[in-house]
Amino acid sequence: HLRAAEEATTVFLQISRLMPVTDGRRHIRIRSLKIDVNAGVTSWQSIDVKQVLTVWLRQPETNSGIEINAYDTKGNDLAVTSAEVGEEGLLPFMEVKISEGPKRSRRESGLDCDENSSESRC
Repeated sequence: HLRAAEEATTVFLQISRLMPVTDGRRHIRIRSLKIDVNAGVTSWQSIDVKQVLTVWLRQPETNSGIEINAYDTKGNDLAVTSAEVGEEGLLPFMEVKISEGPKRSRRESGLDCDENSSESRC
């Protein structure tokens, strides 16, 4: 969720994946968006993080979190990442929908095979 800007501006939204390293944390940029906003308007922004989630599901040990920043042209961070008074319910959240892919099925060969069959493909 983006807080309202004082004036119409461009917001630079950056989402980075945090990677543990020996001397602190390393940021790997996932997405960068440029959003034009009007003065006094708050808004939800939706960001596709399917690729990083896929890595986390395969390798949970790589999940050190993500960082969200949304700076206006004056350098003010407008992203709600910790709730202030009146911002309850505006914290970032991740919605995940998992569905099973198509199941493979074995085709019937149409052969009638038993131990006495003369069919060479059995």
